[in-house]
Amino acid sequence: MPAGRPAAPRVCLNGHIDVVSPGEQPWARDPYGGDVVAGEIHGRGSADMKGGLIAVLHAAAAIARAAPDLAPEIVVQAVPSEEDGGLGTFATLRRGHRGDLAVICEPTSGRLVTASAGALTFRLTVPGRSVHASMRREGVDAVEKY
Repeated sequence: MPAGRPAAPRVCLNGHIDVVSPGEQPWARDPYGGDVVAGEIHGRGSADMKGGLIAVLHAAAAIARAAPDLAPEIVVQAVPSEEDGGLGTFATLRRGHRGDLAVICEPTSGRLVTASAGALTFRLTVPGRSVHASMRREGVDAVEKY
């Protein structure tokens, strides 16, 4: 890094690798086929989220090529578990893989969204005392306490 140049920001480019099942509705094409029709790719996850992940990889490469001496540090985060509250991203953050800013390539009909609803992940401990059903009055029901 040249003298006097401030540290480049660390930019996280994030996308999830999981998709929901294709469901029971009939598909016009094989949901796992990846057919390209009129320049559009059709298949399970092509928009949510494989297209976003491919865009992330291309963006990281383009930034590095465009200005290698000025480019920010790019961190690509391909995470699982979007469908259950973002636990893949949560695990990534818990392991210390953070940045100064993040771009999450979730499909938004081509709109730039600067904030989004999120999920709150926490652990709750409610003490109780487990006992056999024949002695239930000696136990402490954690569900009732909760």
